[in-house]
This record gives sequence, structure tokens and C-alpha cells, in this order.
Amino acid sequence: VAPGGAASAGRWVIYFQGGGWCAESGGLVGAAGYSHDEAVAHPDLCSERAKGFHGSSRFDRDSRRLEGAGYLSADSARNPLLHDWTRVVVRNCDGTAFTSSADDPLPVEGAPALYFRGRDNALATLDALLDEHGLEHATEVLLAGCSAGGVAAVLLADEMRARIQARARGRVLVVALADSSVFPDWPSGPPPAGLLEFPQFEWIYRTTNASHAAPRTCASRGLG
Repeated sequence: VAPGGAASAGRWVIYFQGGGWCAESGGLVGAAGYSHDEAVAHPDLCSERAKGFHGSSRFDRDSRRLEGAGYLSADSARNPLLHDWTRVVVRNCDGTAFTSSADDPLPVEGAPALYFRGRDNALATLDALLDEHGLEHATEVLLAGCSAGGVAAVLLADEMRARIQARARGRVLVVALADSSVFPDWPSGPPPAGLLEFPQFEWIYRTTNASHAAPRTCASRGLG
């Protein structure tokens, strides 16, 4: 949590970190054009992802610097609108774009079992911000994210808005921003040359109890 300035008291950016997602199926993570360099974070095997900072906070740094980080920067020249808002980075380490809520771990032959609780982590983080960091006094909240984090910001926006508004001391505006976070399905055949496809979402939905992350309006229309 990076505290904001007095002039923007009550204004928050809650940023869901990007970093791709995973599937425990070799056939789903070997698409042409993928890089498994952790800095690139294309989809990979969940059992491999668990060995790095995109799969476990055990391998991450204790803190991260926000200089030059776009709309998370405190530099007013780089970030004139949001530079003095309270800024929060929610770490991406669940492999499911913060959508999973599996009660039981997934067994993996020859490797430690995998836990998928990204949505639970996101909601617990929100509760901690409300309980311990003053989010209940917010007047404006931007739920934002890049790539996988942007997927989370959109999918969880309704649930998080309701959670914030239920605890807020006054009226609060909650909006979502998805940065580089549109991953369309191709209706048939491979995508055009130079573009990537991401067939892992169905595996995530079926395997990690991600259905609760789907907005109710989407689920009621058979889209989740």
C-alpha cells in the first residue's frame, strides 16, 4: 500500500497485477509463440508456475517500486490524474487471473499439490484494506489491472463494488479499468499469423471452481 496525499484523501487505486495464467495440461500451454520466461508470463504448466513469483509469494520480493509504473506512479508529470491517490498492488500468484476458489488442492504426480484460491485472496485483500488501511473512508475507488489483472478487475468488479459500498462510511464511486486485457475466442481454426490464442480459460473454469468469479448477469445468460 502506497499512501496518497492529503489533497486526494479518499481516492484509491487497487491494481491487480498481471502475469498470465496456467493450466496443468501440456496440450494447452504449448501454443506457437508462447514464451515461458517468467518476465513474459505466457500461459504455462501450473506445477512449473508454482516454482516462481507468479505462482507463489514465497519467491517474490517483499516490496515493489512504483516509479515509472504508469498510472501507479507518484510522479505528477507522468501520472497527473492519479499520482497522489492511495495505490495498492495486489500480487498475482494464483495462476487463474484471481478467479479460482477451489476447496481442495489439485494433486499433481511427482510434484506438490496445487492450491487455486485467487478469488479468495482478492477478497481477503479487500477485507484487509477495509479493516486495517482505511478503505472504508474511500470516496472514489478505481479497480484496475493489466493483462490477467485486468481480467480480474472486470470479472470481480460487481462483487468488490458491493463489498466496498456495504462497508463505506459514505457514498463511494467504484469503477473498473482493464488495461491490455481483452482475449477474444477465435470461432474456428487457429488465429491469424502473429496473434496468440489462449485456450486455458475453460480448464481454469472447470478445474479451479472459477464459476463464482463470473458476473451473475453473464452466468444467467449461459456465458459463465
